[in-house]
Amino acid sequence: MLTTPRILLLPALIGCVATAQQPVNHLEVAQAYVRLLQQTEQLLAGCRDAAGVEAALPGLRKLAEQARAVRTAQLQLPDPTTADYNAVQAVVQDFVQASTQISSHIERLREAGLVSEALRAVLVLPPDEQSHAPAPES
Repeated sequence: MLTTPRILLLPALIGCVATAQQPVNHLEVAQAYVRLLQQTEQLLAGCRDAAGVEAALPGLRKLAEQARAVRTAQLQLPDPTTADYNAVQAVVQDFVQASTQISSHIERLREAGLVSEALRAVLVLPPDEQSHAPAPES
């Protein structure tokens, strides 16, 4: 089972939003993050073998670059108001759905041994748990 909480995926994938203009309010930021996740999910869905993972990397890198711009715009916004929090609720279900799908894809890729170091770097995934497991005692 994937141990990385979905909440950790967002910072890892923050750059994946393709948007023509920078968000100007908290709802637009939330919508941009949802697009980020949906586009990432689509790319990961196509990763069925090592060649598919390799083919997805340029798209994931481009999305990561775009997401950094969204993050920069987000940091320039004032603190969210209650109205901002309420408005963002409209996209929460889409966010959760896309996050869950991404987690499933990452787990599938891990089980198939397809999480390359390049993929791990672009998605900012932690090392596999196996690499931290103590060696079996003799």
